[in-house]
Amino acid sequence: MKVSEYNLMRRRECEELVPSIFHVYLPISELLFDDIETGPHSYAVLFKSGYDTYALLMTEEGYTQTLADVRRIVKGMGLEAQRYFPPGADPQYFYEEGVKHFLDVYPGRKQWKKEDIRFYQSLATYSPALVRLSSINGEVRRFNSNSSAWQKAFDYSFRKIPVA
Repeated sequence: MKVSEYNLMRRRECEELVPSIFHVYLPISELLFDDIETGPHSYAVLFKSGYDTYALLMTEEGYTQTLADVRRIVKGMGLEAQRYFPPGADPQYFYEEGVKHFLDVYPGRKQWKKEDIRFYQSLATYSPALVRLSSINGEVRRFNSNSSAWQKAFDYSFRKIPVA
């Protein structure tokens, strides 16, 4: 398979996956980086859609990742997140998952505050994950499974300037 055929296949795969899981239509204008290792069984795809840059983080079949894993991966890659898109476009997804995990730990609690749930939201299953990026700080790093450390993969930088 030629590189151009592979890129076209990967682009089509992302354009089909994102609307089916996140209910957001993002036509890919440019595929920036593909198959960036983010762990022993996970990888990321960075792409542009319109004026925004996104990271799609996926795991191999049979493995899962949580919101905390995704946040750690985004930071380890040298990226800054602007927004984490919940599956099914459900704005309460992370909160509801946090409540489930909270009640597993404290089954007798009948009242709680949002601050009590904050940690348990990070335990929500989030695979695949879609993240809108606000900046890339000069380089994109990949996870090296042999040394269990992050290493530079590509030089790339951008910063989204917020307009009020």
